[in-house]
Amino acid sequence: FTTDTFFNDNGLTTPGTYNYTVTALYDEGESAAAGPVTIVIPGGGGAIFEDNFDAYIAGQQVACQNPVDWTTWSNAPCGTEDAYVSNLHAHSGANSAVIAQNNDLVKNFGDPYTTGKYSISFWAYIPTGKTGYFNTLQSFVPTGTSIWGLEVYFNAAGAGSINATGTGTATFTWTPDNWFEVKHIVNLDDDLSEIWIGGNMIYSYQWSLGATGTGQNTLDANDFFGATATDQLFFDDYKLTDIGGGTPVGPVIAVNPTSVTQAVPVNGTADSYIAISNTGDENLTYSIAVEYPTSASAQTAPIDTPEAIAQLNSRMAADGISTGLVTLAHGNAGGVSPNQTDDETIRYDDGVNFDAIGLTAGGTFQVAAYWPAATMAQYAGMKLEQVEFYTNTVPVPCKIKIYDAGTPTSPGALLHEETVVPTGLSWNTFLLSSEVDISGADLWIAYECTHPAGEYPAGCDAGPAVVGYGDMITLDGVVWDPMSTFGLNYNWNLVGYLIPGGPAATNDVGVQTILSPVTGPNLGDEIVTIRVRNFGTATQSNISVSYTLDGEATVTGTLDGPIVSGTSADFTFPGTVNLGNPGQTYIFVGCTALAGDENASNNCKTANIINVLPTYCDATTTTQDEFIANVTMGSINNSSGWQGGVADYTSISTTIEAGASQDVIITNGTPWASDIVYIWVDWNKNYEFESDTELNILTNVGGTGASFTGFVTCPTGQAGGEYRMRIRMTYSTAPTPCGNASYGEIEDYTI
Repeated sequence: FTTDTFFNDNGLTTPGTYNYTVTALYDEGESAAAGPVTIVIPGGGGAIFEDNFDAYIAGQQVACQNPVDWTTWSNAPCGTEDAYVSNLHAHSGANSAVIAQNNDLVKNFGDPYTTGKYSISFWAYIPTGKTGYFNTLQSFVPTGTSIWGLEVYFNAAGAGSINATGTGTATFTWTPDNWFEVKHIVNLDDDLSEIWIGGNMIYSYQWSLGATGTGQNTLDANDFFGATATDQLFFDDYKLTDIGGGTPVGPVIAVNPTSVTQAVPVNGTADSYIAISNTGDENLTYSIAVEYPTSASAQTAPIDTPEAIAQLNSRMAADGISTGLVTLAHGNAGGVSPNQTDDETIRYDDGVNFDAIGLTAGGTFQVAAYWPAATMAQYAGMKLEQVEFYTNTVPVPCKIKIYDAGTPTSPGALLHEETVVPTGLSWNTFLLSSEVDISGADLWIAYECTHPAGEYPAGCDAGPAVVGYGDMITLDGVVWDPMSTFGLNYNWNLVGYLIPGGPAATNDVGVQTILSPVTGPNLGDEIVTIRVRNFGTATQSNISVSYTLDGEATVTGTLDGPIVSGTSADFTFPGTVNLGNPGQTYIFVGCTALAGDENASNNCKTANIINVLPTYCDATTTTQDEFIANVTMGSINNSSGWQGGVADYTSISTTIEAGASQDVIITNGTPWASDIVYIWVDWNKNYEFESDTELNILTNVGGTGASFTGFVTCPTGQAGGEYRMRIRMTYSTAPTPCGNASYGEIEDYTI
């Protein structure tokens, strides 16, 4: 009597030779062994390098502790490029490596691999609000010319993109605050690469085409780079494995290009070509689907690579152009400060936001206004209660800092600091968590901004600056300069609100600020909300409140409370007010009327609210070189020369039917191969050119920069009317619809 029994060993993933023997167990004992049976798993040499960072000291640098296995982009362990070991997050064990801004950690594989098949894997963790980046290099030359094989961007809010054979070739998603696996497989024998993220294959491509479309069939290093202030990538369990050569098992599709966008004229035809190949060892069955656009052909602009930024800076340096540490946004004005008040105020600006300023490359800086003792002596004995400033793009974090007397060019001791969360494109008033005593000596009011490149957080007026007082800035927290050092002639939109000192009254409430409405464009029916503060020591309830608009009938209400001492509560009046007349200034006065109030001076606040006439943002170009020589699009056929500002050709128009597309050709007057052209159309007429719904990226024909082609699609169901179209050409880095660029040109037309 015989029977068959089957055993499965599913764990054979590492190449090698495995021997199996079988014995039988009886009541009387164990039989002699049968076998052996030999199983061979072909392949390469297994793990080449592994690191989980648990042998390192947390808080110290990676390459500084292990310069044999790790280095930096400039081959300078222990310097600013060297990343740190962290015990804040770990996938296994206690530690991981963390990549923040300016870190540039490299795992060099030694002599470049030219044959074989390799797997690079690690686990990644990126906190909410943070971003990350890494690349795989075909050739790594410290301080020299390296060759990129793949670039992976972990962008904000769980979005991601890769550069493989070109910019923005594929996109993916990832989950913040979670560990996920990243795996890059490079098969040098078959010239094939696959990138896997979170267990999903994102893209497969010909490896020798590299990140940009040109490269070589070698494998040399990984680079983990922190390019921006938001970068914070934790990675753990890094592993480089030889998984053997040979073709993959099963059918494997390779498509080049991965997608084709083609505009086809009515009753016409157009040809597009894609190459489909099967790099596997079984037959491949595939299908092709054509997707017809049903809405605007909006595209997502790829993030500028460090190489693109370096290319731009190199050209600027060769032309003798300063790259500029501090930059004006050239955005829309934010209007008048709404918080006009009867309190004592100290400010140098004119109360009107004109523009905003940020660091060209992003980072952290402080802005401040300085009041000398000659000014502050009259306020001795008072208290600084509130700070107001205009915020354009929101800095994260943002910190208010109040400094004591120092020198006329540098503040003294830090008296008060707190982190605040401002609202973008708005005046923001913050009640300090603790009031600051005014001694009559010098006073510095400052706030600190951290932001990525391309954002401009700090609001300013139109100038001229009160140099050395209303325009102070520091890039390192130590050396302070007036903005004129950077060629800027403005004052910060920065205000201090002072209240009387001395012991607090028992019964004292008042309007701290008028929260709504606020100055801005497109105002209509708006709610009215005030913030009431209890300045006294006794808890208060049933507080009578009111407001007037332009001195007309008083609207009243009752704030139930209770409001304890030193706290505030908001009250929204019933109904709305109509502020629908563009360009008009509306004067609101909000008041409290507490029975037995011992200090009437703080009962009311005045706010001037403007329904701002909307305008399109400004854009400028510094240097005359490449320019938009001709625009051909439908009935538009306009030839022109270079202009440094926005060339207003809105009197020239073309017509597009809703749901239809129109081809566009841009001719470059002085071509550079790295020039880029984008088009925006303000389809929703909000006076903003939005990158997520209104952007069209043109193709650089032949890569020479001489001409650019593409098309603009009018959304299905779009209402008839006139719409602003903006065309911008820049060099190397992605165009933005507003602000300054060193090279190129901007032109506006009408659709």
